[in-house]
Amino acid sequence: MRENIYFDTRALAKWYLNEARSDDVEKYIQEHGPVNISDLTVVEMRCLLARSLRTLDALHLLIAKETQADILATADRIMMAAAKAMGLSVVRFDQRGD
Repeated sequence: MRENIYFDTRALAKWYLNEARSDDVEKYIQEHGPVNISDLTVVEMRCLLARSLRTLDALHLLIAKETQADILATADRIMMAAAKAMGLSVVRFDQRGD
């Protein structure tokens, strides 16, 4: 009979994000899974991934600035606003698309 394994958010995040020991988590889940998570874990993962994406957005903006881009193409409203604030023109690919 398999053991009942509960994963907290930080351990589960290593399954989705390339971090230290991510390979260990992947191997553990493959060998011992499935694992259980809670509704709290789902909420925390959404928050964690959103923070990670915002960090990556900042890197995209920095790269656009460093490469002297004139236009930023994006489907993200927050990126649109940030790019405009930096003086970039924006081509949008969100649902409105205008």
